[in-house]
Order: sequence, then C-alpha cells, then structure tokens
Amino acid sequence: MSRESWKGRIIFGVVLVLICAVISGVTGAATSLFIFNLMPQKVQEAASSDTQEVIYVTEEPSLVPPPETTELVTQPPETTTEPVTAKSKSDIYYEAVNSVVNIKSNYSVVIRGLFGTSFTRRYASSGSGFFISRDGYLVTNYHVVKENQDLRVTTYDGTEYTATMAGYDENNDIAVLKINAVTEPVTIGNSSDMTVGDDIMVIGNALGDLSYTFTDGLISYTNRRIQTSSGQTINMFQTNAAINSGNSGGPVYNMDGEVIGIASAKFASAEIEGLCFFIPIDDVKNTILSIAYQN
Repeated sequence: MSRESWKGRIIFGVVLVLICAVISGVTGAATSLFIFNLMPQKVQEAASSDTQEVIYVTEEPSLVPPPETTELVTQPPETTTEPVTAKSKSDIYYEAVNSVVNIKSNYSVVIRGLFGTSFTRRYASSGSGFFISRDGYLVTNYHVVKENQDLRVTTYDGTEYTATMAGYDENNDIAVLKINAVTEPVTIGNSSDMTVGDDIMVIGNALGDLSYTFTDGLISYTNRRIQTSSGQTINMFQTNAAINSGNSGGPVYNMDGEVIGIASAKFASAEIEGLCFFIPIDDVKNTILSIAYQN
C-alpha cells in the first residue's frame, strides 16, 4: 500500500475519534443536566456552590420512653367521728329516769270546832321532782311541799330519803329540797329555744301512785299568762302532753334530753282534756340556783 494511502487512513481515524469524542461529550452533558434538574432545589443550590456542604439529616423516632408520671389520688382523711343520730324517746327516758324522784308529804292540820273543841286531820300530798346537783338538791312545785312536813323522796331504785326544805318561791310555784345522798342531776336546757309544735316529754308520779310514768306531746302555746287561785299570774307554756295530779314538779324534756320546764297540774281539771301547762325553766333557773347555792 502506498504511503499516501496510509496517511489518508490515519487522518480518517483521527477525525472519526474526534467526532465520537464530541458526540460523547454533548450526550454526557445533556444527561447530566437532565439529572440535575430532577434534584431538589436545596440540593441543586448546594451542588452549584463551591463552599456549601450538603448534609442529609434523617430524624428517627425517639426510642426513649417518656418519663413516668405518678397520678395523685386524693382521698378524704379518715375520721373516727360517728354520724350524730337523734335520740329516741326511749333513750331519753332511760337516761333521765335516775334523775327523777317521787315526793310525798304527810302533814297534819288542826281543825277548830264549836265550843272550843278541835281535832287533827291528817293529809297527804304527792308530786314529782328532779335533781339539779350531785349533792342532793332537787326541784319541785311549791304547792306540793308547802306544808313542809314529813317530806319523803323516793328515787328510781326504790330508795327512800327524808328531805328538808332548802327554799322556795311561792310566786313562781317552785321549791328546792335537799337529801343527803350523791345524786344524778339533769341537764338544764333553754326554754327560750322552744316554739309551738316542738315535741316534749314528761316523766312523773302520775296520780301519786303511777311512778315514773312517761307521757309525750307538743308545745301548744308559749308564754301563756295563767292566774292562780291566790291571784298571782304565772307565765306558762301550754301543752297537750298529759300532766295529771302527781306529775306536779316533774321535769319536762326536749328531744335532746334537756329539761326545759317544770310540769304543773295545779291548773288541771277533769272537765278539760289536752290542756296542760308547765313552767318554762328560763323563768326560774336563776332562782333555783340561788336557793341551792346559798345553803
């Protein structure tokens, strides 16, 4: 083969290589540009900067459990106080009955007859009362013991005592007696707290023979002005509780077991039903205490 023929082939080869290189470069650039346009904006910006570093951060869910929290359970503090329950009438009776007494008075009256003659007639009166101190002072109606002779007091256990008169207030029909014994006093309440319709209890020696009889009722009226046979006017509470002869001087209780009055049968009548009276304790409380403690 001639020299000119080899030179032509070499030139043709070089040209062919150059053409291929050009085509390859153009194709690679187009491919790179296509891929670049597919990248996210931030990555494109990072790729086009010589000084900015592209960092991919993938946040994984935290595997550390949150700190445990303790739920506060609030409970009311335990108390040992038992609920207050109202006393029954039976409870009041058995708590009170040892403070109640039967009272009897045997007395003599000399009767003057015609022509200078005279004779003695014996009488007996009975009533009720209640202790106001531990050293034997007790309260009753004055009209029960006004003769002040042979005064006998019998307690619930059947023990009989001789009593002496400590003092009295005839205008308010009250008397204070004294026995030599350790006694169980009542709890004194306030009659001013009572009103019409309130329940009450009475304990006494009904008819002089029916010892420790319990009756109950309600207050029918407060502050009733009652005139006695001697002309005195006494403030009384009216009640429908049965207060008979022998109940005079006995205690009248409220439903807390407190004495709020002194029963009086002085104004009772066989012709009247459901109409009885008692002396409000507030009217005589100071007088009773002054008599008892001046002795």
